[in-house]
Amino acid sequence: MLLKNKKVYGPLSIFIGVALIVAMDTMLGSVFSSVWNVSVSRQVTIELVCILPGGLLGLFFASRMGFPWWWRPSDGSIKERWISAIILILSASFIGINTFSFLHATAADHPLLQVTPFTTKIALAASLRAPLTEEIFFRLFIFSGAAWVINRIFHSRDAAVMIGAAAVPPAHSPPLRTRTT
Repeated sequence: MLLKNKKVYGPLSIFIGVALIVAMDTMLGSVFSSVWNVSVSRQVTIELVCILPGGLLGLFFASRMGFPWWWRPSDGSIKERWISAIILILSASFIGINTFSFLHATAADHPLLQVTPFTTKIALAASLRAPLTEEIFFRLFIFSGAAWVINRIFHSRDAAVMIGAAAVPPAHSPPLRTRTT
C-alpha cells in the first residue's frame, strides 16, 4: 500500500542508499580506523548527519526544479527494457572493474594499500560506497541545490542547470601534475 504512493519513491530510495552506505561503512571499519583514525560508529554518524539530510534536501531541490526522480515511470516497451538492461549490465561491469582494480593494485598505486591489505570484501565495499555517496551528495544535493539557488536569483532555468553542473566537482579527477624537465 505504501509503495503505491509515488511520492514515497524518492525518500525511500535515499533511505535505502544511506542504509547501503552504512553497510559499506561497517565493512570498511578496518580501513577507517587504520587510515583515517575514525571509528565505524563515528563514520556512520557522519553519513547519517551529512548524506541522509543532503539526499532529502536534494530531492526537495530537484522537485522544485522539475528534475526527474532517480527513475521515471516505464511505459513497458521493449526499448525501455533493453535500455534498463544495458544500464544495469554497464553498472555491474563498472563496479566489477573497480573492485578488480582495487584487488590488483599495488601499494604504490593506491595509498590505502600502504596501511591495510584489501580483501575482496573491503574492495567491493569501497567500490559500492563511493558511487552511492557521490551520487546522493554531490549530484543530487549539490547540483540540485545550486541550480535551485541560481534559479531563484536569476530566474533562468538554463543558467541554473549550467551553474549547478559546474558546482559539482568531477568524480575521481586525477591530481594535477607539473611537468619537470
